[in-house]
Parts: sequence; structure tokens; C-alpha cells
Amino acid sequence: MPFIEELMLHNATPLFPMDSAVIAAPERVVTLPHLQSLDLSTEAIRLAHVLNYLNLPNLRKIHADCTSTFESAADVLAILPLFSKHCHGAHDAGPLKSLIFAGGRNMVKIIAFNEPNRDHPIDNPIALLAAVFTSRITLTVTATQTGWEFGAEEKIFESTAMTLPIKDVESFTAQDVERAFFLSWRKCMPWRNLRRFTLVGGYLFTVADSLLKNTLDESDKMQIQPSPEDEESLSGLLFPQLTTLALVETDLLEYDLSMMFCDFIVARSELGLPIQELVILRCEVDIDMLDRFRGLVPTITWDGIERPFTDGEIDAFMGGDGLDNSDEEDDDDDMPEFGGNNHLNIPDPLISMLLHGYGLGSPPPAL
Repeated sequence: MPFIEELMLHNATPLFPMDSAVIAAPERVVTLPHLQSLDLSTEAIRLAHVLNYLNLPNLRKIHADCTSTFESAADVLAILPLFSKHCHGAHDAGPLKSLIFAGGRNMVKIIAFNEPNRDHPIDNPIALLAAVFTSRITLTVTATQTGWEFGAEEKIFESTAMTLPIKDVESFTAQDVERAFFLSWRKCMPWRNLRRFTLVGGYLFTVADSLLKNTLDESDKMQIQPSPEDEESLSGLLFPQLTTLALVETDLLEYDLSMMFCDFIVARSELGLPIQELVILRCEVDIDMLDRFRGLVPTITWDGIERPFTDGEIDAFMGGDGLDNSDEEDDDDDMPEFGGNNHLNIPDPLISMLLHGYGLGSPPPAL
């Protein structure tokens, strides 16, 4: 055992009490000086006990898949500090630079990489496989059939932000964490180096509201006591080095939501910290709003085909008889026009994901 380099324990069942999430200090610790890869799956509280008894000074990759049996998610909160001590060591080339936090009512995925810009949406098995192949840490927690109580996801997000060694993160993908981010975004304040922020989800009003209000508050402070050259004057600003904002799978046809992001971009520019790139993937967006975005940021990366609403669509939306199909026979007139910012000459996303999974190339575009 002292010379083992890779260890996989699936359905590990150490004999520890399962009725309490309190993890006492271990009486003795097992040191595996040569272990570089650890893969565990078991109940969350048992996983916490296993990690509590291990000293792994040369660990380079840790993956864990566990089941939470506490409705309060107390067993998940017990894991995170113990998981954190195995997330980074002196042998690592550098700190964790990319983070994926995928939330949900009954599941949470936390994935981190040593390299920046390796995060991407996790919305299919191949994307997950790509992340597991290349990540420094992967923690997947699934609640039992009863699920977690209301508010548990926010506690997990807060504990992740406060516990894991991610203060140097440069790119962050937040997937389906609208409420958690809205209530806990202040815990992300130490992430002063974040340059790329990817938001995935269909309901981003609370996230957009948090970003906008935080930026406007800092703008008001600057007007009262202007000192733009003083970094401390923006100590309350979330993600001061943010240059790229990515929106994935959200409904930008919602006018209020789109305007919130527009106002956020304008407020950042007024602070002298402009957003340089806006990425829009798998989002429905009106051509007029897209033109508005183009007037606010230097670069827009978009995977869609721009077109305005037709009269039939407007009539259907307002409760009319339906879509106008009078032009169905004229196929040439219905062909969409490609704008200057369309990027349709991309490789097959599945191929890109596989290449990325083996460490070749950048994260794949969303499917």
C-alpha cells in the first residue's frame, strides 16, 4: 500500500456511525505518499470519514461520487472541508483556475481545473466525461429520494466558495444556481482574478439583478469619493477583472432580463471596467436586442441565426389564431440571413468534447 499510485473504491463502506454529520479528529492517519489519483463512491458521510483518515501528500487528481442521506445536506457540508485539503498541494503546477458549479434541487456537481478557461456547461454525458478526464477535482453529490430541504443548495454553494482553494479562479461556470448565487454571491468576493463568467440556466433574473445592483452600488460610492486608480475603492465590486460574460440556454426574449444585462454592461463601462466580450449560446434573442448588445461590447460570439418576430408569431403570442404560414411555399424567401457575428463553421460538438476530454483543444461549444 505505501507505493500505490492509483486507488478506486466504489461503494466503499467503512464502519462509521451514519446518524451524525460531526466528524471528530482522527486518532491516527494513513499516509499514502505515492498516491496520485483517488476515485471514491459511497454515502456522503462515509466519504467524509474516509477523507478524514487519509494523508495524501502527492495527490494530483481526486474524484468522488456520493449520496447525501441528510435532508439538511449536513453530510455534504461535512465533506467540503475534508475534500478541500486534498484539492491542492505543493506538487501542483499552480492554483485552481477554472470552476464549474452545477446546482439543482437534488444534485450538485463541483468540478475544478488547474488551467484557466477549461470550464464549460455540463449538460450531457460526454461533457461530463470530458470534465472528469481533465479536471483536478470532481465532486458529485446526489440527494436521496426525499431530496434536500429548501435552502440546502445555498448552503452548499456558500461552503464551496468559502472552503475550496479557489480564490485564484479565472473562469467560472454557474449552472442552474440562480437562487444560490442570488443569496450567496458575496461569498465570491475573494475571486478578484475572475475574467470569464458563464451563466447557464433558463431563469437568470436573480443573477442579473445581483450583478447589476452590486455594480450600481459601487458606482454610487465612486461618485461620492472618486479614486479610480485606487483598487481598494472597488473592494466591494464583484469580479473586478471580468471581461467576458457568457449566457447559455436562457431566454433573452424576456425584455426585462436582457435590459438588466445591458444595464450591467453599461454600469461596468462607467466604472472603467468594461465587458469586452459577450457570448450567447443556445439562447433565443431578438435581433433588435442583439443589435443593442453589439453597441455595448466590442465582441459578440453567437451561435444562432438572427431574425425578428414574424407577424404570425406576434399574433400567436398575443393570443391570435396561430402562426402565419402563408409563405411556406416560397422557400427562398424564408431562408435566414446570416449576420456578421454568426459562427456556424464549428466542428461537430461531440468530436470537440472528446478531444477536449483527452486534453486536446479548448472547451467544446454547447450542444
